[in-house]
Amino acid sequence: PHLSLDGQKYHVVGVLTAVVQMTTDYLWSVAQLPALGADIVQRLRELLSLFNTRSCHLVLGARAMHAAGLKTITAKHLALAAQCAAFLGSLVPHLKASLKRLVPERQGQH
Repeated sequence: PHLSLDGQKYHVVGVLTAVVQMTTDYLWSVAQLPALGADIVQRLRELLSLFNTRSCHLVLGARAMHAAGLKTITAKHLALAAQCAAFLGSLVPHLKASLKRLVPERQGQH
């Protein structure tokens, strides 16, 4: 699959599309439940951090070889991981802007 953002097309793995859907759900939740905004933002941070950590372990740490029964981690695997990371890197400023509008400044403080 692929995703597009700011005119750039990214080749990604299917799980990233699920992460993007969950991110959309979190944004919707913040809009519907503003009193829980800070907590929801924290969960969103945790989701994105978990995706990043697991991606690094699976691809760069070669754990996907065991988890998925792969013989090797190929250049294609590395390229897909890089594309997913680049997509998320491009998405974060958009998320910050949206959340800044949705979550009052005092709630975002911990």
